[in-house]
Amino acid sequence: MTREAFRRMACASLAAIAGLGLTVFGAGWHTHPVMVQKEIKEKLSLPPGMGEDRPASFFSVPGTDAIPQEIVRRETVTLPKSEPEMVLEATRGGLELAEDGRLRLTYSGAPPARCPT
Repeated sequence: MTREAFRRMACASLAAIAGLGLTVFGAGWHTHPVMVQKEIKEKLSLPPGMGEDRPASFFSVPGTDAIPQEIVRRETVTLPKSEPEMVLEATRGGLELAEDGRLRLTYSGAPPARCPT
């Protein structure tokens, strides 16, 4: 093997190893921020001593006599997603570009079962 052939083989091997390393990095550790809507459930309770002198209807939802036991609110949170997760979400149709240029999930809760097309 000549010196030139060895040099070519070494450069090609080094480029292949570097490419494999960058692929592993991109697939495993490289993440992008994605906006996700989370449902947060909070249980409601009256502080001790409050409401003993008032009827239950004072604390109820207008139009009903029931006192709400829990409240559900939605909050937008930014979570990191890896490249393979983003490819899967884009394939299902669950990832879109928001007006401000950030990525956003199009669903909350369970993901869509399959591609919409």
